[in-house]
Amino acid sequence: MAQKVDAQGGKGGAVWDDGVYDGVRKVHVGQNQDGVSFINVVYEKESQEVVGGEHGKKSLLGIETFEVDADDYIVKVKVTYDKIFGYESDVITSITFNTFKGKTSPPYGLDTENKFVLEEKKGGKKFVLKGKNGGKLVGFHGRAGEIIYALGAYFTTTTTPLVPAKKLPAVGGDGGAAWDDGAYDGVKKVYVGQDQDGISAVKFVYSMGAEDIVGDEHGNDTLLGYEEFQLDYPSEYIIAVEGTYDK
Repeated sequence: MAQKVDAQGGKGGAVWDDGVYDGVRKVHVGQNQDGVSFINVVYEKESQEVVGGEHGKKSLLGIETFEVDADDYIVKVKVTYDKIFGYESDVITSITFNTFKGKTSPPYGLDTENKFVLEEKKGGKKFVLKGKNGGKLVGFHGRAGEIIYALGAYFTTTTTPLVPAKKLPAVGGDGGAAWDDGAYDGVKKVYVGQDQDGISAVKFVYSMGAEDIVGDEHGNDTLLGYEEFQLDYPSEYIIAVEGTYDK
C-alpha cells in the first residue's frame, strides 16, 4: 500500500494523478521563463517501463531529464513555488530530486542555481515531498494547466530504512553442503519442491533494483514438482518463516 502525500503549491489548473507503480525510472521536466511548465514521468511496473501522462505545456526552453539508476530510487523531492505575474495562483518554480544512494539532481525550473537553498535562506515558499521511514517514491500527482501549479507524490509505506542485512543462522540438520544466496532488496517468489519425506528443494526469485534475480536451485526436485508462493512485491514482503524438521 502506498502513502499519498498531498499536492502543495497553487490552486490553478486541473487535478492530475498518475497513480501508483513499482518505482520511477525517469522524470522529464520542462521549464519556461516562469518555472516548471511540464512534467512527464517514466515509471516501472513489473520490470516494464510505463510512460505516465504529460502534464502542463512544453515550451521553447526544452526538457531536461533526471534518470534514476536501476539499483536506486527517489526518496525526496524538494520543491519551490511562488506567485508569478500572469497566473491565477502560485506555480511550481523549481524541482530537485534526491535518491536513496545520495544522487541529487540539479534544480529544474526557474533558476539554474539551487533555488531551494535560496528560498530557505530568505524564508521563501518551499516544501519537501517524502514518505515515512525513507519510503520509495512510486507515483506523482498534482495540478496543471499551461504550467505546473502543484505537485504531490506517492511513497511506499512498507519500505523501512535500508540497513545491512542481519544473517540469522540456519536451523535444522547438519547434513549436506552449505549454500547462501546472499542479500537483495526483497523476495518476489518462493519455489518449494517436495518429496514423500519433506522438502526436497527450494529456489527463490529476488529483486535487486529494477532486476529480477533468480537464485540457484538447492536440493533435488522430484516428480512431485514445485509449489510456488508469489508476493505482491514491493507492497508486500515476508516478515517471518516458520518451519518444522525431524529425523
